Amino acid sequence: HLASFRALAAEAREMGAVLVNSHTGCDAWPLDDAGRFFQAQVEFERSLPFPVVHETHRRRVFFNPWVTRDVLRRVPDVRLNCDLS
Repeated sequence: HLASFRALAAEAREMGAVLVNSHTGCDAWPLDDAGRFFQAQVEFERSLPFPVVHETHRRRVFFNPWVTRDVLRRVPDVRLNCDLS
């Protein structure tokens, strides 16, 4: 997932993106895996010229509010975009 995101972020940079909204991860990831992923992700995002937000979307890590809470406790710098539909 990290390698895929990095490749897509490079394309977004080339196209002049001003924001990236990502449907990130998988709702089946264990909390430890999600925490490690988002820690690495946030560190990478700091190198980008645009903000990245991770959408609260079905079948993704942030679909479940309790997992969202637990991941954000581990990695508070994750930016969310809430899909309230």
